[in-house]
Amino acid sequence: MSDENTPDLSHLRLSKTEVLQKRFHMLHDIDDYVTEMIQYCDDEQDLIALGSVLIVMSKNILTSVVGKKSWAESIKQYTVDVTDEPEAQSKRWSQVPVEEYKGKFY
Repeated sequence: MSDENTPDLSHLRLSKTEVLQKRFHMLHDIDDYVTEMIQYCDDEQDLIALGSVLIVMSKNILTSVVGKKSWAESIKQYTVDVTDEPEAQSKRWSQVPVEEYKGKFY
C-alpha cells in the first residue's frame, strides 16, 4: 500500500486540552457507575466481585501504558501501604450514603 492512497487524518486528532476534558468526563461517568453499583451491593460477595472486575480493568489499562513490571511494583507498594494503615471500623458500604465516603479515595 502506498502513502498516496492513505488519507490524512491529522486534522481529526484531539488537542491535549480536549483529551483531558474527555478523560475527565469519562472518569466522572465511571465514578457515577461505580458509586451506584456500590449502593446496590447487598452482600460482601457482590462488593468483592465488583472490586475484582475493577482491578482487572485497571490492570489492563495501566499495563498497556506502563508495563507489567512497573504495575506490579506499584501494586506491591500499595499492598504494603494498605496493610500498614490502622484498622478502620467495618461498615456495610451498601447502607452508607454516598456523601459520607465519596471523594476520600481519589
